[in-house]
Amino acid sequence: MDIVVPDALLLILCFGGCLCFFRLPVLKLLYMHLVSAALLSIGGLIFDLVESMVHPEAHSAAFPLWGITAQYALSLLAAAAVFLLRRRVHWLMENTNAPWLWRLVWLVPFATTLLNILMRPVDYHTMHVGRVFEVAVEIEVMVVLFFCAFNFLLYYFAQSSYEAYLLRAEKVLYQLQVQHYETMQNYIREAARMRHDLKHVNATARSLLQSGEYQKLSAYLDAYAAEEFREERSVLYCENSVINAVLNHYIEQARQEGIRVSCRAEVPAETSISDVDLTIVLGNLMDNGIHGCETAPREERYMNIQIDRSTPGSLFITVCNSFDGHPGRKRGGEGIGQKSIDLIAKKYRGASQFMTQGREYQSCVMLRMEEEKRRKEHEIRRERV
Repeated sequence: MDIVVPDALLLILCFGGCLCFFRLPVLKLLYMHLVSAALLSIGGLIFDLVESMVHPEAHSAAFPLWGITAQYALSLLAAAAVFLLRRRVHWLMENTNAPWLWRLVWLVPFATTLLNILMRPVDYHTMHVGRVFEVAVEIEVMVVLFFCAFNFLLYYFAQSSYEAYLLRAEKVLYQLQVQHYETMQNYIREAARMRHDLKHVNATARSLLQSGEYQKLSAYLDAYAAEEFREERSVLYCENSVINAVLNHYIEQARQEGIRVSCRAEVPAETSISDVDLTIVLGNLMDNGIHGCETAPREERYMNIQIDRSTPGSLFITVCNSFDGHPGRKRGGEGIGQKSIDLIAKKYRGASQFMTQGREYQSCVMLRMEEEKRRKEHEIRRERV
């Protein structure tokens, strides 16, 4: 059985291209190489089928024009199909990482290649004995259809599995986010209660002051301070009540851990970003920052927080914290917290970035705000009024 030289050369070139241009695990490279081999083996068998039909009495003509034309027409068709499906192929290679799957799928292109090699005739005249030629064509059609159907099913199976994984991950993240939001809401309600109580305290103190009962006033204030102000009182960092509550909660927590905190926040009272998403992003960043600081010596712990709108229509949140300088340890911005931040940044057409610089960990998040839309809606409401 002769070997068509172009097939072998193209096979070597395909394998070399996979090694040079694709940095993939061995099993994925093996699958891609065997798919290429299967496509070439299909072309080789088509070459023989066409030549056996044109030259039934000879193994091959001096120049097998029809066979080469059919083979390379099929090759061009396969190349065009791969080019059109290149994004899906890239997605499949990047997002399908189940080892058990890649240990199995290579068997199909391998079996396809092996079957096509075994079906290539030694002598063309044997193809015209009885129904050998018709059966060979039918078998090859079924092999090609099965090969194509298998690869499409592999892609859709991988896509369905990936979407199911995302749904499960988002469900877990959502549950964690709800718990985080409820914690912040409890803190906000507690701060509101303290402000409400403070009004009554001021009224009572004013009454005692006006009546000249200074000893009672002093005792009353001391008792209130001992009961309500054991913790540091809320600080107004910005006009946005949600961000202000989150900052107060985590900054107080950080200071209890001996962390030096600096904070600059310039956020309007209302934004187009939901309170839940703001709480999750800022809460995760600061919580991770505190954990990162805990790995550093107490005298070196610091956390710098900056929230502003340096670019119109965007909200930038930056948290820089110290850590012990060991990349393998917890620094902040990792795990489920980072996944939550990434999902929310994507939701608002923004971006998130996490990096280290020496013994400092930097977390940066950008969220786009629909300020122009809100401004127009405000103008419309004002015109109606």
